[in-house]
Amino acid sequence: MNFYKGDEKVKSCQDYDEKNISEINSIFQITNPTKNIRINLHNCEFKEKMCPIVFKNSDMDTLSLSNLANTFYKKKLFQFDSLEFRDLGAKIRELELDNVLNIDLDASLLNPSVFEMTDSLFVYGSVNSVSNDLIKSLKNLKKIEFLVPYARKVFHKNGIDWIKEKNKDLNVNMSNFTEVEKNIKKAFLISISFYDFNYERISIVFPDEDFCIYKDFPFNQLVYFILFISTLRIK
Repeated sequence: MNFYKGDEKVKSCQDYDEKNISEINSIFQITNPTKNIRINLHNCEFKEKMCPIVFKNSDMDTLSLSNLANTFYKKKLFQFDSLEFRDLGAKIRELELDNVLNIDLDASLLNPSVFEMTDSLFVYGSVNSVSNDLIKSLKNLKKIEFLVPYARKVFHKNGIDWIKEKNKDLNVNMSNFTEVEKNIKKAFLISISFYDFNYERISIVFPDEDFCIYKDFPFNQLVYFILFISTLRIK
């Protein structure tokens, strides 16, 4: 995927600045007032890091990226320049990472300026690492969904410190329904997606020996695990 101004290729944020490009017109600015907008980038090659400005004033329901990989035999990444832009105006309500392999959930993939308004993140594949700053930078994020075959690796390898960043200012008495109801709009969901639900699969994700990982889970910060029956066929 490349971007151009006329016949000139635009490779970086510096190029946008030097060429004085302020008005962006690309696939990410597609609008349709009567229909939901879903943009699928499947099997795209990203030779350079993308400048966040290409998402200026984008307005879509779902952005789907597929087949990203970060292994010694295959590298196919979607990465942003590290710059952040105030008032970028990007509205991407859902980000879907489909059939991904060993990716890192950090600012290079989830640029805070681009995904500032994102409320749902769906990760269908394996995750290598989760940045502790992920939750802090994506302030409107309300839900992350993982598939059952990969969920344990996420928590086993990365712990739950990144989860504790959500609602750090809350300390809700979970036995007090009134207090829970008062703050329920701040709830954050970590969804584990099953295709064929059974209790044996739950024990695979949450075996007894991993108890120490979850003993300080921030339920009092209105962070919840939920189990979801998916229409996806999970191998």
